[in-house]
Amino acid sequence: MSDDLLASTLDHLFGDRCSNQVRRAAARGVWSQELWTSLEAAGMTRIGVAEEYGGAGGTFRDVVTLVRIAGFHAAPLPLLEQALAGWLLASSGAQIPDGPLGLGHEVNGRRVVAWGRNTAHVVTIEEDGTISLLPSSSVTFEQGTNLAGEPRDIANPDVVRASQRLLTSMALAGEFRLREAIGRAAMLAGACARVVELSIDYARQREQFGRPIARFQAVGQQLAVMAAESAAASVLIIPAIDAVVDDPHGGRAELLAISARVRASRAATTVARIGHQIHGAMGVTAEHELHHYTLRLLSWRDEGGTEREWMASLGACVDSMGEAALWAATS
Repeated sequence: MSDDLLASTLDHLFGDRCSNQVRRAAARGVWSQELWTSLEAAGMTRIGVAEEYGGAGGTFRDVVTLVRIAGFHAAPLPLLEQALAGWLLASSGAQIPDGPLGLGHEVNGRRVVAWGRNTAHVVTIEEDGTISLLPSSSVTFEQGTNLAGEPRDIANPDVVRASQRLLTSMALAGEFRLREAIGRAAMLAGACARVVELSIDYARQREQFGRPIARFQAVGQQLAVMAAESAAASVLIIPAIDAVVDDPHGGRAELLAISARVRASRAATTVARIGHQIHGAMGVTAEHELHHYTLRLLSWRDEGGTEREWMASLGACVDSMGEAALWAATS
């Protein structure tokens, strides 16, 4: 399936199944079962994993397309976590089990699992590269959420000791970090694009002094800034994908993946701020859909590492490469 056909298919699927009602229910803690079932039936929850491991086939670029379109629709499902967990299992030689997969992350000494309460199994990856799998039924979760109301549950400390250890690979852990960075950048880029659409539509409809506010120079300039930032959020994603697929342990892959993550995070901050400035009081009402996107932008921006932390990683990457390698990686 071509990139355009996959994107179009996903856009229609999310457009039909991911309504504001679904998002509002998810913010109250309701699992979006109908949306998940639709994606599962279409094979989208197993995309990017070879069929021999229980996947649906496809490439990492297909995974990035999936999470970008999901971000555009503010889909309340752990699709990036599902894809990364499935990839880790397949890379360890394990079959993907049925049901949603959770992905365990260490955050400030605690293991956070997105949508942990709704998962069937949890995949963890440690700092030493150890990949493990265990049923969610054996995990006790302390329930929590991010700013957007998406579940971010804390797993009990014994989760690793109770798990089935599959493989230890620092190389795989390094590639996982870059894939997650690119996937998160794509989610942010998708949500940014939707906020720009909403803001342009609103500015064309909202009138002040007898004309649409989009015709005021100050508003037009802000819309232009939003559009530029949204475009910038996406510009490094495809080169980063190609670099990671071609040579996941090379300096170019690390440089581009981290740069894509940093640029998308910076865009998310600007787009969310201007989006609310354009919408005014309307944008903060529960009935309007804007907050479903801006709260996710602010949440996703800081998950898997803050912008400051990724910028520090970028600086370290550039410093370690040296002048000749840096020139070769960026030329």
